[in-house]
Amino acid sequence: MRIPRAKDNVSKEIIGKRLSAIKDLGVDLSHTIHYAFDPSSTTGNIENFIGVAQVPLGLAGPIRINGESAKGDFIVPLATSEGTLVASYSRGMKAISEAGGCITRIHSDFFMVPYLFRILSLEDGIRFAEWCEQHSEEIARVMEATTRHGKFQGMRIKHVAQGVVVEFEMRTGDAMGANMVVVAAHEAGKWIVENAPDIEPEDCHLVDMGKKAVASRAMRGFGKNVTAEVRLTKSLLQEIFHTTAADWMSLYRAVQEYWSTTGTHGHQCMFANGLAALFIACGQDIGYLPEASYGYLLPFELPDGGLHVTIQIPCLVVGTVGGGSSLPTQRECLRILGCDGPGGARKFAEIAAGVALAGELSVLGSSAAREFVGAHEALGRKRPVSRIDEGTPK
Repeated sequence: MRIPRAKDNVSKEIIGKRLSAIKDLGVDLSHTIHYAFDPSSTTGNIENFIGVAQVPLGLAGPIRINGESAKGDFIVPLATSEGTLVASYSRGMKAISEAGGCITRIHSDFFMVPYLFRILSLEDGIRFAEWCEQHSEEIARVMEATTRHGKFQGMRIKHVAQGVVVEFEMRTGDAMGANMVVVAAHEAGKWIVENAPDIEPEDCHLVDMGKKAVASRAMRGFGKNVTAEVRLTKSLLQEIFHTTAADWMSLYRAVQEYWSTTGTHGHQCMFANGLAALFIACGQDIGYLPEASYGYLLPFELPDGGLHVTIQIPCLVVGTVGGGSSLPTQRECLRILGCDGPGGARKFAEIAAGVALAGELSVLGSSAAREFVGAHEALGRKRPVSRIDEGTPK
């Protein structure tokens, strides 16, 4: 089957042709074709549009955030098909709120795109790196001329076997920033090729677009480098999680040892779980979950029997303008958080960190109290339905 295409890729006619082609395969798309927005609003977000994959959307919270940009109590939309997820995160959020809220801070905020310049001589590579550093102001002007919102952050230069890698960094405002910085870095690369000695166009290559866990980025930051922390009293631990700080820490030390001996990247339980649900609900690029999952859970027991818990997400790539955040239902979810549009990205990042913290509290709390399996048995088990009962072909 060839997928029908047309110049107007979201016209009613071309969508109908694609649906007819699928129908010829014997597949009924009676649910997929129902949506509440104009298909033209997906231009720039998807190709060969036929409908929507509807993911259940639930509300967790409220969660109290004491951040620099996010201040107050927030109801959090989470899109997931995993039973217990919303309930689990809600319990963690309840603990955070009753503790007075979590403190959140963003330590750095930039997006980076690396370009390789093929220079096989080490001495030539050193001279080229010095030339780039001497011309950083010109490179900054070239990059900033491509965007109204991006600001040059700097360059990091690395020598590799194939030449020199220049990591172009920009602050991207409220946009997630990948496309913005790729375009800016591309123009910077062209300018360098035109002006630097002994560099040809074929020597300049984009070498990475992220969407993977990278240790060096986790150490320095990429996107929003954000931290969230909370102090839980002895009574709160007992009331909400039915456990003690000592039992919580005993379990944490055991799982940390397991993470260390198995080479786990990112010492935390399940950042990706809640962040994936939040990303889908709010139109974020879920391809950047590997970076966000390279984070850390850092708890310690307090002398009074309470618990101090900190999480750090060094590489949280999010935005509230452009991309998927501008789609109709995703924009509505951002509005629930008060994060839609300009001025929302840092606020959203702080809320996301609070969500991740809530998940860590809940999963380790339920495990320490030996309630994890029972909760999933009660809320998360969905027995298979026969294909006849589903109304689909046998």
